[in-house]
Amino acid sequence: MDRRIVPSKEKNVDVMVLKKIKDLINKDNDLKNENINFTVSNREIFIKGEVTKKENIEKVEKILKSIKNIKKINNNLTLSIKRITEDNDLETVAYDILKERNLNNININVKNGVLNIYGKTETLKEKREIEKIFSSLNVNKINNFIKIVPNFSVNDFILQSLSMDKLKKMNIFHLRTRVLNKVLYLKGNVETKEVKEKAYEMASDIPGVVDIINGIVARDEKSIDVEIENKISEILKDPSYQNDRISFISIDGTVFLEGEATNPNSLYSVEEKVGKIKNVKKVINQILGVIK
Repeated sequence: MDRRIVPSKEKNVDVMVLKKIKDLINKDNDLKNENINFTVSNREIFIKGEVTKKENIEKVEKILKSIKNIKKINNNLTLSIKRITEDNDLETVAYDILKERNLNNININVKNGVLNIYGKTETLKEKREIEKIFSSLNVNKINNFIKIVPNFSVNDFILQSLSMDKLKKMNIFHLRTRVLNKVLYLKGNVETKEVKEKAYEMASDIPGVVDIINGIVARDEKSIDVEIENKISEILKDPSYQNDRISFISIDGTVFLEGEATNPNSLYSVEEKVGKIKNVKKVINQILGVIK
């Protein structure tokens, strides 16, 4: 809190008033954490700052009027848009943003400080950009329930083909992709993290991709997939798998088991063993059982 130099006869009174103000504000749970500055000069109170609730502007003044020996109160408090916490106020600001951005396919609501976003977009990139627009609001949390719905029909096979076409012109060595339930998995090697991030951005612009697991590794990064794949190779050397044609790929700790197995036990025993390897997050078993 600020103090001004005042004539000696009034100085002691102003100091006492300022102390009284501080005590009263700190006792109020709504006001003690607000951004409010008080100055007292010749028994005149000057109030500046921002508050998160409109009613707090009047509340401050009401409290100060209870102090004796006050000549005048100059209340210059304003309502801070960035710090609004009331659900109705937040919704009003959010709807203004929707209108300004012409986001006609998007809807929102706010409950207990949580912003929920609904609607449809064609790409993951658009979905994330919309969430980023609202990130400046002072909400406790953002739930992004936007659904990704492209203008044409897609499936995992189509998305894998689109991803390879989209990324093949980039400098990604040993590029490989997989798609499961419209989640795109990327694997490869690049020179820099900037190229890795660019690959993600380009992939997120593919209509229909709902999420991306970016297993691309930059030169200065260490990949967990190399060790995982080496361990899987050791497992498949077991004679019990010699008649099977099992292939695999690990992408950021997610292992895809593919190929064919003539032994029914192979279908599940490989999955179980791979799942126990260090740093394996998930095993997706796509091995086909073949009778010969």
